[in-house]
Amino acid sequence: SAMVPRWNLVLEAARNSGMTIIWVPSDVVSAYSGYPQRERALGTELLKVPLVKEMPQAKFTPPVGKCMCGPGINFKVNYGHNAMNPALKLDENDLIASTTEEVYSLLSSKDITHVIYMGLHTNMCLYGKPGALKYLWQTGLTCMVARDLNDAFTSYQPDKGFTPDIGTQQVDDDLERAGIPLINIADEWQKAGM
Repeated sequence: SAMVPRWNLVLEAARNSGMTIIWVPSDVVSAYSGYPQRERALGTELLKVPLVKEMPQAKFTPPVGKCMCGPGINFKVNYGHNAMNPALKLDENDLIASTTEEVYSLLSSKDITHVIYMGLHTNMCLYGKPGALKYLWQTGLTCMVARDLNDAFTSYQPDKGFTPDIGTQQVDDDLERAGIPLINIADEWQKAGM
């Protein structure tokens, strides 16, 4: 939820510039059954997802732990298995997809060749779930990650000076080493006068 206000600002600027927003809440897509954004995605003719190029192997280096809160903090794990954060602003023109086939078909139907990924968790959902970077990169699309709007699933080890922010930076660096471009979307929007 700490990132939601920034995401909402970026999404608003993207929409105002004519960009298509596709949400891919993977495991919780059923929470959006009946939403017009989901129904429109379901109405798209599915295309076969081509394999144009192999995805460079991203080797994620930061440690992954069960808690990013810190030692001694009691917490209840919530992997987002109920829905997306309710403070995220879903627009009537957005789309909600579930599978790689749906995302690829939606992009193809709109002649979209460049995709900017933002979200959680960079080294898991954003990279490897259905519709994620790994699979759309292989279709030949130009895929990049918004460096300032992603967060990796790592760990918090204060005794070693390791924080989730350091882990996210390491995951971003791992993606760049694998050949995935990263951009600072706030800077890019400012350059474009937004």
